[in-house]
Parts: sequence; C-alpha cells; structure tokens
Amino acid sequence: MFTGSRLRAGLASLFFGIVAVLPVAAAAQEWPSRPVRMVVHFPAGGISDVGARSLGDGLAEIFGQPFVIDNRPGAGGRIGTEIAVRSRPDGYTLLFATNGPLSFAPVTHPSLSYDPVKDLVPVIHVASYSLQVVVNNNVPIHSIEELVAYAKKNPGKLNYATPGQGSGIHFAVELFKSMAGIDMTHVPYRGSAQLMTDLIAGNVDITFDGAARPHIDSGRLRLIATTDLKRDPRFPDTPTVDESGVKGYKFVASQLLLAPAGTPPEVIAKLNAAANKVLQTEKARARLAEIGLTATGGAGDEITRLIVEGIKQNRKIAAGANLVFE
Repeated sequence: MFTGSRLRAGLASLFFGIVAVLPVAAAAQEWPSRPVRMVVHFPAGGISDVGARSLGDGLAEIFGQPFVIDNRPGAGGRIGTEIAVRSRPDGYTLLFATNGPLSFAPVTHPSLSYDPVKDLVPVIHVASYSLQVVVNNNVPIHSIEELVAYAKKNPGKLNYATPGQGSGIHFAVELFKSMAGIDMTHVPYRGSAQLMTDLIAGNVDITFDGAARPHIDSGRLRLIATTDLKRDPRFPDTPTVDESGVKGYKFVASQLLLAPAGTPPEVIAKLNAAANKVLQTEKARARLAEIGLTATGGAGDEITRLIVEGIKQNRKIAAGANLVFE
C-alpha cells in the first residue's frame, strides 16, 4: 500500500518526468526552426558537394530553412564524420557521406573514434554512381585489356592516383588490381581537385573517378571503362571493367544522409519523407544525373545493411592489399 506521502512523491516524480520530456517532443515537432548544417566530408566542387547541395536546396524549399553545406575534408572523410558524430543530436547537424568513412575507415583504422552503425542514424540513401576509369592521354592504353597487358609487362611502372589513403577509390583500384593480377603504384592526394590537375598534366597515369565527365568530354582525359556491371548510360559506347575481361568486377559508390545517434525519430521521419520527395522531382534527378548520380531514395534502414555488408567485403580487400594503416 502507498502512504499519502509516498503517493504524492510518486505523482510528483511522474509529473516532472513528463515535463522533462515535453521540451524534446515540442522541439522535434517544431523542427526546423533555424538553419540546418549539413557536414560534407569532401571539398567544395566535388561530386559529394554537388550531391549535397542538390538535396539541400530541395530540403530548404520544403522546410523554409537554409540547409547550409559545411565542407570538412581530410583523412578520407573521417574528419567530417567525427564532427557530425560529436554534434548535438537535435536535427540541426546532418552528415552527407559516402562509403569511405563508413565502410572503409572501420577497416583501415581499427581504433577509429566512432562506430558508423552505433553513432549515426540513417536518414536516406541519396544516390549511387559508378566510377570512370580514366588515363592520361600520353599513356599508351586505350582499354582495360591493354591496361592489364601493359601492367603485367611493366609491374609497378604505372601509377594510380586516389583522393586519399583508404578512400573508396583506393579500395576500388586495389580490388581491380587483385582481380586482374597486376601491380601499380599508389599516389594519394587530399581530395580530387589536385589529383585531376596532375592527371591531366601527366604527373600520374590513371585513376578511377565518379566525376570525370567534363575532362572526358573535353578530351583532356581518355575513358577506357566504367565500374558497374551494366554500362553507364552517359557512356553507352564504353564497356564495363567486367565486359573487358576482369569478370565479376563491380564497384558502385553511394551518397548517404545520416544524423548523430540520439536525433529524435520524429526529425528523422520528417527528413526521410522530405528527402524522398526531393529525389522524386525532375529538377533534382536531372541535376544529379548531370554529374553521374542516380537518385535512390527509400527507407533509411537500407543504409545500415549497406554499411555492414560493405565492411565485411572491405575486410577481404584490405587483407590482400595491406590496407590497414594503424
């Protein structure tokens, strides 16, 4: 039996517990009442930056608040991801990410300061894209078959550029090397801008890239293959790596929207619904298609499966290529 004092104490505790929850619920219902920051872990101007701005502009139109892009490049995307993970989980900081810091970094850096599954909440799978295999025009290679033959005859002579140690492109090339049975020398950069400048100038020989079309169209770089199992509709006359003799090779990158763990479910639901609406518009789909992105959309749960399966596959690649940096 409860005494009068115990009953009053219990009711008071319940009352104050409910009151404590009310501001959080109210804040979630009112979200967003101010600008939202979207952390992008690559520099401005790259494919991730353009994808984030395409989505952010559409979300701003729906919610009536700016979605401000905050470019935080470096360390293969880990710097920007750490910033987002440590941010207050109130819906006002989001992470626009690629596979790099989510399914590659946990493999290459075992002492990573964050867990991509536990410390982030998936919002939506924004887009996916295949990569273009491009070479400097002075390199005597016009196909994957010629690349493999040249590399086997001249082991280590060809060098390939990536936007960073342990980046997605690093894994993409290492997977290709393993499956093709060849050796090439890695030249890491910090981001894609200087990489492309040096590739065009002939300081490096080859790269796999998701946004090389302007350089291909202008003739500054030579396209020899794309990396999905099906042909890229932008380059219908260009064979895939798989078609070119490296059977089963596939590498498709993703763009993902996430939030810090603890972000109110109501906010996640609002974001997912709005993002799906944006990705269904012709304006957004066309803007993404211009840079080689295919709008995806759907439920956010798919992202968790993508990350977990990606980590499992990448561990196999890393084991064969010594891609653990700690």
